[in-house]
Amino acid sequence: MAWVTLSVDRVKTRLTAMESTAIQSVLTDAGDVDPLPDIVTQVVLEIRGYISGSGRKLNVGITIPESLINCAISRIRYELANAIPSASLMTPERIRENDAAHELLKMIKLEGFIPESATDVDPQHVHYNMPDSRPKDLKYDQAAQNGL
Repeated sequence: MAWVTLSVDRVKTRLTAMESTAIQSVLTDAGDVDPLPDIVTQVVLEIRGYISGSGRKLNVGITIPESLINCAISRIRYELANAIPSASLMTPERIRENDAAHELLKMIKLEGFIPESATDVDPQHVHYNMPDSRPKDLKYDQAAQNGL
């Protein structure tokens, strides 16, 4: 899998009919703008921040690993439900999907988990590996000492 740009059109294919209708109703109100492009950009930047925070290199451009598209779309749908004043968009399923996406992002940041590495590294976002400062679980038993 590669790093991809998440387009608004791709996101729209994953929205429910109720979410699409809510966007259209916002657009028909005088002076309102479509919140989706900004939400997509913010979520993609958030995911890139978690990846960067883990010490991993980022690909050039506003791209994310393709394996994180579902995570991004879960976050986007949740943020969309928050942006559009409609209680019917914030469902328990939406909340569960968002919580699962956040758990995955935390795992990426804390453990550096990400299936595909950057292939076209952005030189402005290169991070150097820092020493691991997390507390160590030291065990001084026979098994941990390999019988010594």
